[in-house]
Parts: sequence; C-alpha cells; structure tokens
Amino acid sequence: MAQVILTLARDNRVSDVRRAVVAGLSPVNFGNQIGQTALHIAALHGNVETVEVLLELGANANCRNQRETTPLHFAAGAKRNQQATVEALLKGGADPDARDAFGRQPYEGAEDESVRHLLGGPDPNFFKFASEGKLEQLKALLTKGGSQLVDSVDREGKSAALCAAEHGQAQVLKLLIEHGIDVNAQDETGNTPLHAAAGTGNSEIVNLLLEAKACPKIQNLRLNAYTSGQWLSHDTKGTLVPFDQCPLHIAAEQGDTEVAELLLKAGAKVSLTDFDGKTALHIALEENDVEMVELLLAQEGVNVDEGNADYDSPLHYLASRGRGRLIKRLVDLGAAVDKSNKEGWTPLHIAARTNNLDTVKTLLDAGCNPALLNSAGNTPLHMAAVNGRAEICKCLLQRCPEAAAVKNKEGFIPADIAKNEDIKVVLA
Repeated sequence: MAQVILTLARDNRVSDVRRAVVAGLSPVNFGNQIGQTALHIAALHGNVETVEVLLELGANANCRNQRETTPLHFAAGAKRNQQATVEALLKGGADPDARDAFGRQPYEGAEDESVRHLLGGPDPNFFKFASEGKLEQLKALLTKGGSQLVDSVDREGKSAALCAAEHGQAQVLKLLIEHGIDVNAQDETGNTPLHAAAGTGNSEIVNLLLEAKACPKIQNLRLNAYTSGQWLSHDTKGTLVPFDQCPLHIAAEQGDTEVAELLLKAGAKVSLTDFDGKTALHIALEENDVEMVELLLAQEGVNVDEGNADYDSPLHYLASRGRGRLIKRLVDLGAAVDKSNKEGWTPLHIAARTNNLDTVKTLLDAGCNPALLNSAGNTPLHMAAVNGRAEICKCLLQRCPEAAAVKNKEGFIPADIAKNEDIKVVLA
C-alpha cells in the first residue's frame, strides 16, 4: 500500500499525495526496490506542484536511490519544467554539489544552459575555447573559475581535455594539464581524451596524455547494450556495465601503428576484449593490416588463441582472408590449429569454403585435422563441395580420402551436397 505514493507522484495527483501522507498510508520518504522515492519520481517527470507538496510534507530533498542519484539529478534532466522543478528543490534544501555513483553532479544532466547555470554549471565557452584553441580566453576563465572549472564537463559529459584532444589542440591540452585536469575523465560514452586522440591519430596529443599519466587500459561503453539487456561486467558500485573499446582497439581500427606503439609502451594490454570479445589483434586481422598484426604479435602476453564472442580465434580470421605467412607465424607462436568456434568450425572448415587453395595447404601442413566435424556434422570436405571448390576437394581427399564417405547430421556425404557435377566427379 505504501508504494501508492509513487504512482500518485508520477501522475502529479497533488491532493492525493497530500492525503496519502497525512492519513499515514505512505511514508513521505518511502522508496521502492531501487531506492526511488516519490520525490525522485515527481522530479523526473517535472511535476513541480507535487515536488513542492512533498517537500512541504517533509520529504528529504537529498534522498538517494541505489545509484546515489538525488531528485535534483532527475530534475535537471526532466522532459519538462526543468527550471521550475530545480528551483523548487533548491529552495527545499537540495544540494547542487551532490555526486551520484558515477561522480556526476546535477548540472551535468541538464541540457538547458540556464538550468546548468542555475545548478552552478560551468561557462559553456570553456569547452568552446578548448575546442577552438583559444588560449588567452581559456586562461582568463581558468583564473576566474579555478579548480572547480578545470574538471567540469559539457552537456555530453565531455571535459575540456576531451574537447581539446578531439580537435587536436595540443597547446590547450598542455595548459589544462598544468592546471591539474583529470586526463582520465570519461564522457557519457566512456571515452577519455586518450580515446579521442587515438581516434584522430594525433601522436603528439597521445604522447602528452601518456606523459600526464593517462591510462591506456580504460574501456569505453557500448551504450546500445543497455537496451538489449546484454551485460558484461560490474563496476565498483555493482552497476552492470557493457565495456567496449580501449584506445588500442581504436588505433587498430585506424591502422595507426605509431599510436599503437605509444600505447603499448605505456602499458596497453593486448589481451583486453571489446563488447564483441575482440582484441586489438582481431580488429587488425579484420582490417587485413599486416603491419599492425605483426606489431601486436610481437607483444608479450599476446594470446594467439583468443576467441571473440563467437569463439573465432585469430586463425579463423586468417583462414577466411588467405594470409599464409601470418598463419605460419601464428602456428610458430603456438596457435591451436584445430580450435573450433561456436558453430564447431575449425580454421580448415572456413578455409575450405573459400577459393584459396594455398591457405588450405598451409593449414594442412600446420597439422589441421581434415576429418573434424562442425556442429552440423560437416567435414571441411563438405564445405568445399557445397561451395564448388574443386581443387580444394582434391587436396582434402589426398590428405583424408575417408572424408568422402562421412555423413553429416542430415545424412549427406559431401557428394550429396556438391554444388555441381564437376565436384561430384572429383568426389566419385
């Protein structure tokens, strides 16, 4: 019964809220299973009248939910009546400097500049000047705003350091570092200035940040995972977080070996996986970037058998791309040649369906077993037959003649599913 006040607050039923509290039906500070009170909910919906009544009835203006979020945090980002709701809460004693579990202050959730200002938010010119490289104007603002300004963020949660890194403003970044800015501060998507610098390929800024103790191991977030319900990890507060890319992943995507080397020398981990389970090595292989692959393979701690979310190892990637020299390199480093992915495919299964005979031969010479079955019961010969790869069929038959008689789970031998008559002749 106590929870009725939450529904009443949501629907802005002011008189009913008052009646429920006065009659003792609902404690004014009642919270649901995630700590949400009526004041949180009224603030979230911009229900000013309900906010005022709840405060009048003794609601705690600084109550916190499980994520340490206060009603003022919600009011700042409300869909309507932001300013009036914020003003009501401030009048009722809400703390504009309160930080939630992620360290965010209420102003950071406000899109309206007047609301941000009301909550003690920074001058928006601070971020504009950082992006545009206007040093003198920045110095003036820093002199006026001091340490409180230097670590403030814009409407997207970006620090001035991230803005400077995005726009290649090295001198601005030096100034901000001199003023003690947090070079590891993350925006709403989890990006740090180092992520931004890796994305632009600016090695000077990457160097500056690393010298200022920027951490190359921080991962950003795959935000669309929140809506799909796919969770990978927990942060220190127990909140589920879908970790994604570190700066090294981004450098691999960009094919920037200079930036990648800087990150690796600073302690970037080649084993870190993104939301899809990919390491920087997987990404370099996807991009067919031989130079980047060689750089990553040369690193201590590289796992040559690391599988992505589908359990595809680096050898699986190479099998589909026909990189014989790199296959030999991985094998020399101890790669498991018969490692199977989620569907039971080995690298040889993948190579057999392509049109690259040399890759098939390289894998066979490396010790791949041509008799292994995938989850559908198919051998590599089945894959070559169904895709019409005559020369590959011949090669596989030479190494494993008995594969021609193997039935898959549907009861078919390779000849039964051959793409054309020529393949059937080869398999006869």
